[in-house]
Amino acid sequence: MTIAAEVKASVWMLRITWGISRDRQRTKVEVFRSYDGAMAALHAFVTEWWNREMKGREMPSGRNEAIEWYFDKKCGDEDYEITEYVTRP
Repeated sequence: MTIAAEVKASVWMLRITWGISRDRQRTKVEVFRSYDGAMAALHAFVTEWWNREMKGREMPSGRNEAIEWYFDKKCGDEDYEITEYVTRP
């Protein structure tokens, strides 16, 4: 009985991941399936910006490095946050 109850409880556990990005004009909130999905979306945003604005310059090769460069060096008025929440039955 205890084993069945533990299995049933784990079926109802959810992991919710959301990302928040902020700039001077807006706050954008998105929901993702995973932390990796949120980072991939953030990296896609940074890559799109890089290709448009930094023509001819090599983008940092690592996903985390590119994201850090964008938010640390490009501009100080934007930031992001990724949060995971696990629901309990």
